[in-house]
Amino acid sequence: MVRFDNRSGHALLAGPVDLVRGSGYTGRGTLDFTAPGARADLAFGSRDDHRVLRHTEESRDTTGLSQRTVLTRTVRLHLSRFSAPAEHDEHVVVVRERVPVSETSEVEVRLRREACSPAPDEVDADGIVRWDVPLPPGGRRTVTLVYEVTASARVSGL
Repeated sequence: MVRFDNRSGHALLAGPVDLVRGSGYTGRGTLDFTAPGARADLAFGSRDDHRVLRHTEESRDTTGLSQRTVLTRTVRLHLSRFSAPAEHDEHVVVVRERVPVSETSEVEVRLRREACSPAPDEVDADGIVRWDVPLPPGGRRTVTLVYEVTASARVSGL
């Protein structure tokens, strides 16, 4: 996916676009209407030379007197890059993972930054955690995200 700000000075109309990478034409995509100065997202589709495996672990505990439920979730994302022998450039892979966002005071969500590896580059207000991961040809990396969801005993369905 490519994200860019429309700095052309005029609106980009919605419709089909030709997708071109360094190697040339790669296919067709669809661009949404983009006002001048607005951010545009354009999906190029999947890449056969990158793979992401996602593994999730969960533990549940109940705290002492308050009987609050604590759910700890660990998400491991295993990134791999399969490259042609002539490739030597490092790619920066942007990884995004969502953390729940509480809409009630009965439920608290806490990102455990000290347990994340590497530490996230950014966490936005919508709970999207982002890493910029450099990946050399043939490289492998694991990104670990850990967060806790704590809820009072009155909350069900956690």
